[in-house]
Amino acid sequence: NANSLFGTLPYELGQLKAFTYLNLAFNQFTGTIPSELGQLRALTYLSVWSNQFSGTILSEIGQLQELYHLDFGDNQFKGSLPSELGLLSKLTFFGLDSNQFTGTAPSELGSLKQLSQLYLHSNNFTGTVPSEFGDMGALIILGMFSNQFTGSIPSELGSLKELSELRLSSNQFTGSIPSEIGNLTSLRVLTMYSNQLTGTLPSELGYLKQLSELYLESNNFTGRIPCEIGELSSLTVLSIGFNQFTGTVPSEFGSLKKLSVLYFQSNNFTGRIPTELGELTSLTELHMYSNKFTGTIPSEYCSLKELSELRLSSNQLTGTIPSQIGNMTSLRVLTMYTNQLTGTLPSELGFLKQLSELYLNLNNFTGRIPCEIGELASLTGLSVSLNHCTGTVPSELGSLKQLSELYLYSNNFTGTVPSEFGELRALKTLSMYSNQLTGTIPSEIGNLKSLELLWLHDNQFTGTLNIENNSNLSDLCLKDNNFTGTILPAKFEYIYIC
Repeated sequence: NANSLFGTLPYELGQLKAFTYLNLAFNQFTGTIPSELGQLRALTYLSVWSNQFSGTILSEIGQLQELYHLDFGDNQFKGSLPSELGLLSKLTFFGLDSNQFTGTAPSELGSLKQLSQLYLHSNNFTGTVPSEFGDMGALIILGMFSNQFTGSIPSELGSLKELSELRLSSNQFTGSIPSEIGNLTSLRVLTMYSNQLTGTLPSELGYLKQLSELYLESNNFTGRIPCEIGELSSLTVLSIGFNQFTGTVPSEFGSLKKLSVLYFQSNNFTGRIPTELGELTSLTELHMYSNKFTGTIPSEYCSLKELSELRLSSNQLTGTIPSQIGNMTSLRVLTMYTNQLTGTLPSELGFLKQLSELYLNLNNFTGRIPCEIGELASLTGLSVSLNHCTGTVPSELGSLKQLSELYLYSNNFTGTVPSEFGELRALKTLSMYSNQLTGTIPSEIGNLKSLELLWLHDNQFTGTLNIENNSNLSDLCLKDNNFTGTILPAKFEYIYIC
């Protein structure tokens, strides 16, 4: 294997009757698998993984009944699988992934009683999963993701007591998760995301004490989350976003001490955010956006020192941003836009030195932007638009050398545009419209070679605008100001000056 061999596979290989081991993986072979390979009755190991083989899998492969390892993965095979594959009773490893196979999965595969790993993922298989798959009692890994399987998930899969990984994501499965799933007490990874599954989650999921990863996002699940999931003490990833769950988030989730990723986004959760989630000290990502959460942001969350992403946007949260947020020094993404938050922005935001995205728009914040935000050297996106902020725009924002998006529009800012903005060489979008800004636009704005969008309308600006050197600027809006001079419109895709 891995010798950069190319060309087709010679049919003369079928004459090597004593061959027991054939590994052709990681080469550049093309063409089809010759039927003569079916004559190698002593073969125990056959791998053609990661080549460019094409054509179909011939029924003659079913004659290789001494095989324990068979890998056709990562090629360009197509067509349906022959039922004769079910004759390979000694197989422990069977790889068919990353090809272009079509048709249904043969029920005869259920006869492979010694099979421990079966990879069917990343093909174009259709139809239902055979209930006979539940007879493969030695199976440890079953990968069927990224196909076009339909129908319900067979309850017979609940018989696979040795199963450690069950990956069924990115198909077209319908129906509910069978309660028999709770019998899979060896399961460590369960992925069912991106299907059309419905119904409520079975409380029997709480029996899967070894489970470390549970991915159920992008389905049509409804109802409440069973509190029994809070008993999965080994869980590191829980993803249930993009469904139609309702009710409150169970406080029992605060017991998931190993959890590092928690995704709740785009559901219909209501009620207050549980303060108990502040006990998940291993958490690195918390996505709760696009729900109907109410109440205040718990100050307990500010103890999550490992958290890198906190996304709370598009809810109905009220109150202020806790000043303790400055303790979350690993934070890289903080989104709280489209809520009903009030008060002033805490100066402690300036302690978040790793922060790259800060989106606080469409709330009811008041007061000045704290100058400490200018110390966030990693910031690439900043939005405080559509609030009630007042005062002048801090000149310290000119220190944000990585900033590419700056949205300050629809506030009550006064004063002038800081000349220090001319130092924002990475800036692509500057939107400051609908404020009470005055004075001239500093000539230093002409230094912003990356600037693509400049919206300054609905202010009280005067004087001329020096943008001749802004070679990438294509979107310009200046209306309802008191500018003088001329602008050449030829370079702009969008220009609104009047």
